[in-house]
Amino acid sequence: GMSGSSSYGSNSGTNSGSNTASSATNSTQGTGMQQHDRDMVRQVQQQLSSQGFDAGPADGIMGEQTKSALRQFQQSKGMQATGELDGQTASALGVE
Repeated sequence: GMSGSSSYGSNSGTNSGSNTASSATNSTQGTGMQQHDRDMVRQVQQQLSSQGFDAGPADGIMGEQTKSALRQFQQSKGMQATGELDGQTASALGVE
């Protein structure tokens, strides 16, 4: 009867372990930085254009032109020119 008890112990251990692991990875997934709502992107484009950075039409879409305008804006502020719309960049533009 030894083998029965030992296999039962290892089974319960792996089950609970994999459950906690999968739930942890699920919670972190799905929060993509790139999901900006179009109203905010439109405001950013308008702000960039009004300050002389050509972000293209204010269509609410983060295209290449918008990103290059963001990079120029970030450089002008002495920030890291990532071309990404992070919180620091948004507040520097006056967009919340």
